[in-house]
Amino acid sequence: PRPSWRSLRQRPVVFSVFLIGIVASVVTGGKALFPFMVVYLIGGAIRHLVLFVRDRSDNDDSVEEADPDPFTM
Repeated sequence: PRPSWRSLRQRPVVFSVFLIGIVASVVTGGKALFPFMVVYLIGGAIRHLVLFVRDRSDNDDSVEEADPDPFTM
């Protein structure tokens, strides 16, 4: 996330986790950077999987109309 006041107000949890990761990386001398990035990547994959499944279930609920037959008059 971009560090701005607007992003802090819109998504305070994401901004807080990002800030905690930066502070932990600085305090541990970079040793916390790899675990933080692994958690970040796994969280992103889970988020996209949930959005994919949710979008897929929304598409299954719609009823499509049949195309008109061009051979009938």
